[in-house]
Amino acid sequence: MNRLQRYIEDLTSGSTVAKEITAIRFNSYRARVLANSDLQLRSKQLSFLNVLEMKRALESNEPLPASSQDDPVAQPVHKKQHVSSDAAPLDQQAIDSFIRDGFVLLRGAFSAAAAQKGRELIWTRLAGDGITQDSSTWVERHGIPELYTTEDDPAWGDVVTPRLKRAMDQICGKDRWEDFGLGWWIVTFPGQAQPPWGAAGKWHVDGASYQHHVDSKESGLLAIFLFSDIESGEGGTALSVGSHKWVARLLEMNEPRGMKGGAVSYQARQFRRRGVVEVNGKAGDVMLVHPFMLHARSKNLGQKGVESVRIMCNPNVQLHRRMNVNRADGDYSPVEQAIVEALEGSTEDDFNSFRRRMLRRHPTRVEERADVAAEYEAYLQEKERQPKARQQPASAFGAAGDSVAARQEARRQDVRARIGLDSSN
Repeated sequence: MNRLQRYIEDLTSGSTVAKEITAIRFNSYRARVLANSDLQLRSKQLSFLNVLEMKRALESNEPLPASSQDDPVAQPVHKKQHVSSDAAPLDQQAIDSFIRDGFVLLRGAFSAAAAQKGRELIWTRLAGDGITQDSSTWVERHGIPELYTTEDDPAWGDVVTPRLKRAMDQICGKDRWEDFGLGWWIVTFPGQAQPPWGAAGKWHVDGASYQHHVDSKESGLLAIFLFSDIESGEGGTALSVGSHKWVARLLEMNEPRGMKGGAVSYQARQFRRRGVVEVNGKAGDVMLVHPFMLHARSKNLGQKGVESVRIMCNPNVQLHRRMNVNRADGDYSPVEQAIVEALEGSTEDDFNSFRRRMLRRHPTRVEERADVAAEYEAYLQEKERQPKARQQPASAFGAAGDSVAARQEARRQDVRARIGLDSSN
């Protein structure tokens, strides 16, 4: 009997070891184990770990799937998504670039005429706020809160083209994303910022309104629509190359509870950026960006007057259902594939680097890093041994009669020990 069989037998029999588990990892992905021998998988639906099927197989003495016989967890096939050559806007090289770097530019996603009509509509909207093509009315940036669809003007229907939809199918998976409107407009104006070019806003990950998970459906793609030509230094969105993989690891370390949007951005900013790319292109281009990408608004240093006014929007594209980073058939979308590769490549060195930067910047807030450190430590250990109940040190909670202050101090000492700090630091 292999370890998975023993675990399922233990689970179904109600043995204390299984009942006391509050959170376990299988191949570094979380599944939630509740009391009364109920295993409730979060809605990510770990397809290769269908416990009910395993239970039925054990009860009927049927053999487990071949891939499960020699390993406690059947390993999903990790194959990269390939695309059909029939009118596919993105070739395999572009798909691979998206997985590796976190973004890819789709040139000519919509026509120059549609872009011009969009600019006219936005200038009309800006006039309502007192901003015209007269530079004396310009500010550094101006946001437009509305979300536009064909109900507002039929011209918007010429922006979300069949070509763009096919590219989104390639990136998110066919029929996996929801329809969206054109929203989150940020217009920046030249002559308001000083060189050198760089980020003008905070580096962040989109999604301040929901709890982030490594498989969230609330944001499946960030699409940056260019309605004006944007050349180097003219305020194109700044992208942190490869940061989507850092964020995937960060979210995975904080499962199953997830993270608030502000916490994701704050902690992601602590990682060292290995490269920054400005979104440049022609009117009608769309930059397709991984939802975990760290990005920022940048300075518009254009020198061409009204032609350097940057008009663009970056609507959030939601998914119909949660992402699946454990597909048994390996049929991952490129968005999912990037996450899978990030989690497979996660090492202790990644976290040690993150820890050093956090403690150097915030040495008095060590205790606030406790959950991340403890989760990562357990994550590494679980990769080397069978799942079993995690024992929390008594010092993490304190005895029932302890005061609140005593319990807090005990927890601080425990945290320091867990992440390798001397208590005197």
